[in-house]
Amino acid sequence: IFLSFPLFTSFRMSFDEVVVNGLTLNQIEKRAIPIKDNTEDKLEWKFRSFDGFLGENERFKEVIQRDEETLNKLGLTKKKIANELKKIINKTTELIGGKNIFCEIKYIPNLYDKEKETEGHFEEIDLVVTQNIFMSPQYSLFFNEDNNNDEEKQIYNQCWNNEFIIKNISNGLEIKVGGNATNGVVSYIEHLGFFEGGGPLNAYRIDPYEILAVLTNKITNELIEILIIKKQGSLIQTKEQLDFLYKQIISTKELIANICDDDDDDNDTNCGSNKLNKLQSDLDWLENSRNHFEQQIEAKNQQIESEINQLRELVIDNQNNNNNNN
Repeated sequence: IFLSFPLFTSFRMSFDEVVVNGLTLNQIEKRAIPIKDNTEDKLEWKFRSFDGFLGENERFKEVIQRDEETLNKLGLTKKKIANELKKIINKTTELIGGKNIFCEIKYIPNLYDKEKETEGHFEEIDLVVTQNIFMSPQYSLFFNEDNNNDEEKQIYNQCWNNEFIIKNISNGLEIKVGGNATNGVVSYIEHLGFFEGGGPLNAYRIDPYEILAVLTNKITNELIEILIIKKQGSLIQTKEQLDFLYKQIISTKELIANICDDDDDDNDTNCGSNKLNKLQSDLDWLENSRNHFEQQIEAKNQQIESEINQLRELVIDNQNNNNNNN
């Protein structure tokens, strides 16, 4: 399978073969894995990301191929998506400039080619677009310092310090665009068909089904499955905190039991009693915190279930409308 964009050769390649901007497949995939600490990779940390560009077991070419199949299924193209995202970001930039603020814009969907307009003609969409600006830049995954003076390859030798969150007011769904109209994921989409990997748990991956929902109000069953994983993923940190509290509670109870055993064998129990009171106080705090996190998780699960049910209803409404039109 050969791709039409520049500097990318073939999906049938070895890990040592050059694929993008003078970088090998092996270099790209190594950079793309999430990094926990910049000291992990002292040579290439600035080309990497805490969120990552691929999941732990993902392959660069497979992510591109999978998204290309999705685009074909939806009747969309990478160029059209990139152009529409550029249009929204440029309009936002005109209104707010280089500020950490949001604005509301009216957007008329134009994701489909003219000959497919029966599927792609939609009414005006109300969007809220937020720009976040950061102190430190994010360098491109495909940045190659050896090609830094090559003007033709500057589409890959990029860095940026902003992101745009595009939210559909009607359905409440949003996408996070790392970079701006010319640098970052929009450029990846336009030139490589790379929407980033990492699945729903990567906040910076823009799944084609999400783009369709945010920019046209079209909700699909595939999107719902993505959102279920994404929303459940938002509970991971809270559950990790809860697991930590459980371990602390068990450890504290063991300490209390040991002090009680020592007191039975020691005539001078004042020191032990003081420790016991302190540990009992710590235990009370830990158990209260545990109850709080358990309530948070329960409330979040109910919220997720409610949101998913609402989206399922939208899918049914869309299907009914299509049947009526036919």
